[in-house]
Amino acid sequence: MRRPIRNYFSRREQWRLFALIMGLGLVVVVMREASKEENWYWITGESAQMRGVSRRDYDTAYQPTLPTKRSDALTIKPISPPTEDIDGGYFPGVVAKHLEKVEDNRTHQHPEEAAAWFNLWQVLKESESRFIDPASIGPITFGELFEQPDIFRGKLVSITGIARRAEYVSAAKSNPASIEGYYRLILRLRGGPNRPVFLYTLQIPEFFPLGESIEAPVEATAFFYKNWLYQANNFSWIGPVLLAKNIRWEPTAKAPQPITLALGVTLAISLALASVAIAWWLIRQSNQIIKNPEKMRSAYRSPADIDPETVDKAAREHLQELESGNLQHD
Repeated sequence: MRRPIRNYFSRREQWRLFALIMGLGLVVVVMREASKEENWYWITGESAQMRGVSRRDYDTAYQPTLPTKRSDALTIKPISPPTEDIDGGYFPGVVAKHLEKVEDNRTHQHPEEAAAWFNLWQVLKESESRFIDPASIGPITFGELFEQPDIFRGKLVSITGIARRAEYVSAAKSNPASIEGYYRLILRLRGGPNRPVFLYTLQIPEFFPLGESIEAPVEATAFFYKNWLYQANNFSWIGPVLLAKNIRWEPTAKAPQPITLALGVTLAISLALASVAIAWWLIRQSNQIIKNPEKMRSAYRSPADIDPETVDKAAREHLQELESGNLQHD
């Protein structure tokens, strides 16, 4: 039996073509998403930022008795060592004598260090950003700050990282810098280990998120203050502290939530069921067309045969009526 010619103007055939195109589009979308490496991290539990990146880790746990310096130990040198001058290479207004009281591995709110703490805040408050940013000695790493704090203490450095937490902290009343408070950001420096860096800043951009769980990429030019002692999870830890006038941040689109194993399995099953349903529907429609070919034939019928004698008679009568009408008018 010869298969009838399809009528592509029929509603059924149009729906069939639409389903084929949508199915092809679905396959293309799934192929594109499957080709992205980050879409498969939910299987291994890896992070896109950590994938393929090897970073040195640091033991920031507090050690009451520090180990003696070994003769064969490596020393990390800054990328751009600060130039020494009469003022010790400090930004104008920084009192080097106050910095001599600052000690690492203890809280930054120690009474003996209050003068240095508020001196840096006063300098930041009274200075403009257009003078602060060019005075930076350059980008700095976590290792340089953690292992050689004496070199960078009181110097302006440039940092880039991801803010994981941000909150407002009130300053001590009647302080020498006459500031009411500042924002404390807990960062993870770009390219560094998963260790916190504490950045205090007088100002934050408009709409900058505050909270205990954020993810905001920031940049800043800040004074390195010290490696301070803090408590977390019933242990004592050490982390770098920096002071800035403001930070640079641009709002970004909210990152999609990571796909969990349960959600991934659910999506895979849903796509499989949808594909089976589409295939079953297409097969069913094709079988109906084959079994009922008469439904695909055109519903239009040819007009009835015209009798020439009937046409001639009607024409003669019509002409006679027109002629008699003209004579009456005359």
